[in-house]
Amino acid sequence: MVRYGKRKALIFQSILSIIGASLQMVKSYESFIIGRGILGLSFGISNAVSPMFIVEIAPEKMRGMLISFVALWINIGLMVPISFNFFLPVFIRPFSGIPDYC
Repeated sequence: MVRYGKRKALIFQSILSIIGASLQMVKSYESFIIGRGILGLSFGISNAVSPMFIVEIAPEKMRGMLISFVALWINIGLMVPISFNFFLPVFIRPFSGIPDYC
């Protein structure tokens, strides 16, 4: 990240997020797994880069709280789609062809 810069890392992370989410929407198990791996890499990059931006921009007294908010919203962003897929009826789920025990 230091070699390429934080801004380029965030742009790369955004592109990876779009590619990974697009692969997850294809109705094949292999593309779902590959898309999940790409999204994992993307979230790892954002977890490393976004606190660096916050440390540079935020006042000293608010840095810890703002970094905690980043971690909180990343976890909420991971849990909301999972809970939507869990609580939706089976015929509305995006991957209804995958058995419930997977």
